[in-house]
Amino acid sequence: MRSRSPGVDHAINNFLAPSFRGSHLATLEPSTGTDWIGLLIGAIVGLFGITTAYRFYVQTPGASLRLQQRLGPVHTFLVNKWYFDELIDYVVVRPALLIGRVCDSVLEQIVINGGVTGGITGLVRAGSATVRRARPASCATTPPPSSSACRPCPCTS
Repeated sequence: MRSRSPGVDHAINNFLAPSFRGSHLATLEPSTGTDWIGLLIGAIVGLFGITTAYRFYVQTPGASLRLQQRLGPVHTFLVNKWYFDELIDYVVVRPALLIGRVCDSVLEQIVINGGVTGGITGLVRAGSATVRRARPASCATTPPPSSSACRPCPCTS
């Protein structure tokens, strides 16, 4: 088996060997033809870019400025990164901020604080007020039963 990563492939092959014992897949080797084609295309594109930059900036120093002036709108479009930042701002960021503001003002303030939290708090306060009104006056001033000087509260018996 050819190694693509020295030391790593050997360790992985040894680890996986019991899983592939008796399988015809263990002897198959992947083709590297497409890897070489990709490397060749990348090298050609890189050399083309280096050659173009050398011609524009070293052989004829003013060529890049003349090209920029001749293709002004294209240059502006490319310098501004195809306006992707502005597009994302209008399509994603601003709608997300709007949804966040609506959720904060409507959902949080009215539904959660007004209905859920405020409603439960109001129920607890109303229940507490009802219990306070219903208990005898002596229970309000009697110390807890754990003290030896206390008499039992009539409302707990």
